[in-house]
Amino acid sequence: MSDQSKELIIIIKEKLKTVLQSINWTFKNNMLYECAIGDRVTMQGKYELMADDRIMICTPESKNGNNHYIIKSLTAEDLVLEGNAENTNVVLHFKPH
Repeated sequence: MSDQSKELIIIIKEKLKTVLQSINWTFKNNMLYECAIGDRVTMQGKYELMADDRIMICTPESKNGNNHYIIKSLTAEDLVLEGNAENTNVVLHFKPH
């Protein structure tokens, strides 16, 4: 792999990291959620909690499917979800508004 290709990969990884860090999930008390990149809402829908609040199901407004997550842990700092992908957790870090 050329040095130029390696530099391009590093730039793409940094841009991806920046985009991923700018994604905001908001779970509201009325069982609705929003996903935004920066200030632009990209997806919204409803969520429900099942199995003694250990499973979360998110259904987008478009109703073109839903996502099931097992709640692995919830602390004041983060929420760890296990999704459908094997050995992969989704970690949502809380930030004050």
